[in-house]
Amino acid sequence: DIITKIEYKYNKYDGKYIVYNKSFPILEITYKKGVKEGDYSEYFETGILKESAVYENGKIENIKKEYYESGTVRSEINYKNGTVDGIGRYYYEGGELFSEGFFSDGVRVGIWKTYNVNSKISFTENYSNNQEDIERIEYSPNEILEAKKYFSKGIPIGIWEFFDENGNKVIEAEFRDGERLAFRLLDLNGRVLEEVIYN
Repeated sequence: DIITKIEYKYNKYDGKYIVYNKSFPILEITYKKGVKEGDYSEYFETGILKESAVYENGKIENIKKEYYESGTVRSEINYKNGTVDGIGRYYYEGGELFSEGFFSDGVRVGIWKTYNVNSKISFTENYSNNQEDIERIEYSPNEILEAKKYFSKGIPIGIWEFFDENGNKVIEAEFRDGERLAFRLLDLNGRVLEEVIYN
């Protein structure tokens, strides 16, 4: 059964607001004069912590954490004045870092790194223009450069480059507004061996 325990003062929430499922809480919020203030915790139905944060004047401040049901951390995201702003980190369930980067006023900025489960860089994404433009660099499981790709509003643009295991550029694919314009096969000196032009 769901049971809610609420503390009031002057007809406003003031103190602990707790929702119970049977014998353990599934939600705990602290209020001050009707405004969220202090610790916030949400739990899985198993009683395991699902997410935690701290409120100041009704808005999340500093690090908000989310958890897997196994109890390990899923994400750690920084907030300022209720908006995602600052460092962001995401994790595999085993605890290994999955990705990390920075937010500014709710959007990703600069270089974000994504890792495989062996803690090797899988790819990086460089965000600009209010998160609309992305430069994506992909790596092999041994962190050898494999490809450079470019997007605008999620649509492929520009010249994509693909590399062999020795770092030599061997393929180019050219895009405009999501449409492929050309494909080029290159020799080890960068000269075009074969080119296909798409109408």
